[in-house]
Amino acid sequence: MAKRILFIRHGESESNAGAKTEHPQSINLTDTGRQQARDKAAALDVAPDLIVTSSYIRTQQTAEPFLARFAGVPAEEWNIHEFTFLAADKYKNTTNEERRPDLMKFWTNADPDHRDGDDSETFNEFVGRCRDTVEKMKKAQGDTILVFCHGYTMNCLCYLLDGKFDKGVTPQSMLDFWDWHAENKIDNCATIEFAVNGDSVTQVKKSPAPPARKPGKTGPALILD
Repeated sequence: MAKRILFIRHGESESNAGAKTEHPQSINLTDTGRQQARDKAAALDVAPDLIVTSSYIRTQQTAEPFLARFAGVPAEEWNIHEFTFLAADKYKNTTNEERRPDLMKFWTNADPDHRDGDDSETFNEFVGRCRDTVEKMKKAQGDTILVFCHGYTMNCLCYLLDGKFDKGVTPQSMLDFWDWHAENKIDNCATIEFAVNGDSVTQVKKSPAPPARKPGKTGPALILD
């Protein structure tokens, strides 16, 4: 029988709601986000064998009502934090909108090996981390696993499993991913389910092909977690 792994995006965060932040790791859920998490936990129709979060607080807060409902279920932290491509100091006392120029510059430059700061990640490194996550999914123990995660990371897993990076990470594939990510936004507390059978990992619902890139297009205006 295939193992079910349910990736759940965190509830609404302060950053999602337009508030100023201090650091990408320390962004909390809003009251709305906490209620979304409670509602999601109450609606879950199967007991998990493992609960996983990233190192970022918003996924841990989203997991709290699940851990309370399923007391005794083991919990782990995986290296699945959000793609933090901007230097951490650009998050300090800024909103999503205020970070827009830096975001636009990063994506439109389309350099998979560009590092914005010592504490940021290149796109190549991010894709590599997602490849490692696929291997982690294969080895995880249990029939049903809940993974509390982030929008960029969840979409990169889908894109990766669809073979979109099989020919490598290039400037064009980076731009294509950015476009595709904007067209396939994952709502707060939305779920993407994967089936793992031995060495095979498949998305239960396949992601569509990336849209054709139009001349002069600069990608989505603002996609931040």
